[in-house]
Amino acid sequence: MIFELVTLGSIVCWILLAVFFVLVTAAAVNEKYGLGFICFLVFGAFMALFSNFKFSWFSENRELLYWAVGIYLVGALVTSVYKWYFFVRDAYDNRKVRFLEEKGLAATAPIPDNFKNEWLSHIGAHYGLSRYSERAITINDVIPSARNNKERLMGWMAYWPFVVFWSLFDDILRRVWETMYRLGSRGYQSVANITFRGVDADFVPPPPQDKSGFTKYGEAGKQGGNA
Repeated sequence: MIFELVTLGSIVCWILLAVFFVLVTAAAVNEKYGLGFICFLVFGAFMALFSNFKFSWFSENRELLYWAVGIYLVGALVTSVYKWYFFVRDAYDNRKVRFLEEKGLAATAPIPDNFKNEWLSHIGAHYGLSRYSERAITINDVIPSARNNKERLMGWMAYWPFVVFWSLFDDILRRVWETMYRLGSRGYQSVANITFRGVDADFVPPPPQDKSGFTKYGEAGKQGGNA
């Protein structure tokens, strides 16, 4: 410590810790893992140089430190498996749901046969296959590769406490609300259709008129025709 600017447990310390937590969480969520590591270095150096934290704490609390390391490693493994499961599922499901909704079909429905060719062309373009390619897309093109996502997996493992915190809102709560919306979407649409029942008559165009002002049914079209 050079000189004490921050006392552990003080309001200033908690504010700095909150800012650090927000910055690292934002870096982890946006997969800017290098930026998150820099935040760790800056915060650690600041606390070492300008706070009353003593490094002797680590040697005095070895058992607690061992437990912390064990929990960290287990949490890293569990979080990476959890995040990877939703990542590989969403990579395909989200695009399929959008395609079905664009066609006016239920989000949980299988792709109908009459839309299969269009769907294969659509999903093939997403995964880098040209529409003019002679090779048809296969399931192997769609399944994400763990090797190609090594950096993402390592980032989830390294920053798992921050990833879990964000996932509570982005993964779990968001999915609950999306499920509730999908379950009630037909009911919402029924309410709108009932509310506008009969309004379609306002959008029926008038019968065509000839140049004399009479319709094709022989009725006078000009004002005062029967006067």
